[in-house]
Amino acid sequence: MSSDHTQLQGDEESRRAQELSRRSAHPPAELPGYDPVRFLGAGAYGEVWVAIDRNTGRHVAIKFYAHRGGLDWSLLSREVEKLVLLSADRYVVQLLEVGWNAEPPYYVMEYIEQGSLDDHLRREGTLAVPEAVILKPTALNDAEWAQMKAHPQAGVSILARFSTFSGLREAVLYHHERWDGKGYPEGLRGDAIPMGARILAICDSYDAMIRGDYAYGMGVPEKEAAAEIRRNSGIQFDPELVELFLGVLSGAPA
Repeated sequence: MSSDHTQLQGDEESRRAQELSRRSAHPPAELPGYDPVRFLGAGAYGEVWVAIDRNTGRHVAIKFYAHRGGLDWSLLSREVEKLVLLSADRYVVQLLEVGWNAEPPYYVMEYIEQGSLDDHLRREGTLAVPEAVILKPTALNDAEWAQMKAHPQAGVSILARFSTFSGLREAVLYHHERWDGKGYPEGLRGDAIPMGARILAICDSYDAMIRGDYAYGMGVPEKEAAAEIRRNSGIQFDPELVELFLGVLSGAPA
């Protein structure tokens, strides 16, 4: 017989379990435009519900901010301020709405069912391309090149799980197309390449060069990376966008 046994709940855990079992099947307040799906959790300062935004169909998390000791406005303000900062940084957080004057006050943010984009990249690797292919110092063979060409679609598949990035899927899919038509996955040329993809192609290449990603080794100085972008103007990159990009780097007015 197994020695495993069920641990008895302490008084506090038992009280908490009973409290949750008695919880209403509805959130503390009804918010226009949102359909509650399920209770997600509760803390000292309120409770969180998963809901669906009727306009977009996407899942959101709604935190109703109240507790038995009354509302701490400074705490709510700090929490919302932090979410705004996260939204502006490289985090998968989007603050959608804040109900300062509601009863109880609340905020709405995007709810990601399966973790953040960073979680997915850490779990699945660099977009389905083996590291041996990415870091290979010599030319890729046909099979390896086919693997490399598949990564834009892999990126789109990951982004499809996050409604925040729905507008970026086309840019990600085509950001390895070239102005001269020699790119992939479809060999698009010039203005046939979506604008977002043309912008991303320049930014991605510059970022990879200065940070030393993949074939760029230890990274190159910013001036050298900018010179490489200019050398490929009209070949790999949209020439008008190259001038705008380099103007931004130099601080020149657009």
